[in-house]
Amino acid sequence: FKPTPEVTPGSRLVFVGRLAPQKNPHLLVEAARVTGLPLDIVGGGHLLTQTRRLAEGLPVTFHGNQPHTRL
Repeated sequence: FKPTPEVTPGSRLVFVGRLAPQKNPHLLVEAARVTGLPLDIVGGGHLLTQTRRLAEGLPVTFHGNQPHTRL
């Protein structure tokens, strides 16, 4: 995986993983805020409630845990 450096129409941020301090999901929400890009978060964890609060008013969609076949 090698992302392109430019943002093109329809670009979005995507996170798949456990919402835990090691993953720093709050920084990802801040990146969505700064860039204005929509963010999709797939997964759960004990920081889910805090992350939802931080994402209020932003184009962030929480998809919960998903099976690998759906990813």
